[in-house]
Amino acid sequence: MKTFTPPLRQRIIHGIKHRTYPSCQTRNFIDFADHEAPTPPTVDLCPNPSCACIGTPKGLDIDYTTKINGLSPRYTEHVIVSTGHSDWPSKIEENPDDVGLFHKDLAMMIRPPARQSGTRRSGPYYNVGILYDPVPPMTTFNNKSPPPPPPPNHSRNLTNIPKTPISIYTFPSAHYITIPPCPDFQTYYHTLNDYIRGYALPKQIHPEYHDLAPEMVKLLTRDEKFRDGIPYRAKVHDAMVLICGHGNRDSRCGIMGPLIQSEFEEKLPLLDVELLTEPPRFHSTQEAARELHGAKMSSGAAGPNSSKVKTQNQRSERVGKMRARVGQISHIGGHKFAGNIIVYIPHTEVWKNHPLAGKGIWYGRVEPWHVEGIIEETIKKGNVIKELYRGAVDQYGADVWVPPIQMRARKF
Repeated sequence: MKTFTPPLRQRIIHGIKHRTYPSCQTRNFIDFADHEAPTPPTVDLCPNPSCACIGTPKGLDIDYTTKINGLSPRYTEHVIVSTGHSDWPSKIEENPDDVGLFHKDLAMMIRPPARQSGTRRSGPYYNVGILYDPVPPMTTFNNKSPPPPPPPNHSRNLTNIPKTPISIYTFPSAHYITIPPCPDFQTYYHTLNDYIRGYALPKQIHPEYHDLAPEMVKLLTRDEKFRDGIPYRAKVHDAMVLICGHGNRDSRCGIMGPLIQSEFEEKLPLLDVELLTEPPRFHSTQEAARELHGAKMSSGAAGPNSSKVKTQNQRSERVGKMRARVGQISHIGGHKFAGNIIVYIPHTEVWKNHPLAGKGIWYGRVEPWHVEGIIEETIKKGNVIKELYRGAVDQYGADVWVPPIQMRARKF
C-alpha cells in the first residue's frame, strides 16, 4: 500500500528555497508558453436576434461603461464539481455536505502557498478555478452502480472524507471524471492526488522554478499517467456553456443566470445544435486508455459492454453534429458585468477545424437577446464577439488575445 504523504504542492514548494523574480511576476504568461494561440476571428457586435427573446429585468445596476476586454481571471484549468443543487452558500467551503469537504481538500492540495515575501502566486502557472454546477453527480456507470467500497480501515476516521460520489468536469482540457466513495482516508487522498496530477496541474512550470531538479518539476506539472488511478473517466466531445447563477454571492447573477440558461436551452435546438442534458458516459478502462493515447479503438480492444452501450461521446463523433451542454455555475467574478458566461469548445474530432477548438471564451454583459448571436457566431462559426469579450484561455496554456473594440458596448 502507498504510504501517506503531505499535500504534494506544499511539500515541494516549502521544501525548496523561496525565490522571487519580480520580472517573472509582471511578464505575461504567453512569453513563456510553448504554444502561442493565434488571434481568433472576431465580429464587433452581437447580431440582433431573429425572433422574440426573454426580456432583461430592469434596475440590475449592470456596468455598461467599463472596458471588459482582459478582465477575466487567468488560470490553467477550471475544475467544475457537480453538486445536485444550485443554492450554494456565498462561500462554497462553508457547505456542510460532501461538496464543502471536497472543496477544502482540493483547495488545500492544489493551491500553492504565498511566497516568502508575501506575494501571492497567481496566473496560469498556478491558478486552478474551482466552480460548481447543479447537475447531480454520476451514480451509475454504464448502466451499473459503482462497486461497493471494501470494508473500511478503522484506523482512520471516516467522518472526514466524502461518502458520496464526486463528479467533476475539467476545462479547457475537456474531461469528465467521477471519484467514487473511498473506504479510507489514504485511498481518498491518493485518488484525489491522482486527479490533481493527471488533470488539473499546469502543463508547464513557472520560470521561478527553472533550476529545480527534474523529479521536483514532475511533481508540479501535469502527468497523464496518473489518470489511470481514476476508474471512471471520459473525454468531453461537446461544447459547454457555463453561466454564472450564484445568487447567494450576488443577486444580479442569480437573476440573469436562469434567464440566460433558459434562452440557450430554447435556442440551441432551433439553431441545429443538439442540447445535451446528460453527462458524458464513461469508457471502459481499455477504451479510456486508448483515447488517452490518441489511438483508434479496435473491436478486439473494446470493453465487454462496448458493443451494447454506445457512449454519447462516440455518437457525437460518428455523426459529426454539433452538440452542447448548458448549465449554471458558481461565482466566476465580475458581478457588475452580469450576465457572465464561459463557452468552452473541446479540441475533438467534431470541432477540430473550429477556430476556437480547445479554448474557453469569457463573455460579460450577456443578456437573453445575445444568446442567438452567441450560438451562431461563437459556437457555430468560431467568431469572438468583441463587445461582450472579457478574456479567454487556451488548452495549451497560452492567452487568447483579441483586439479591444473601439466603442462602448451597446444595449439592444
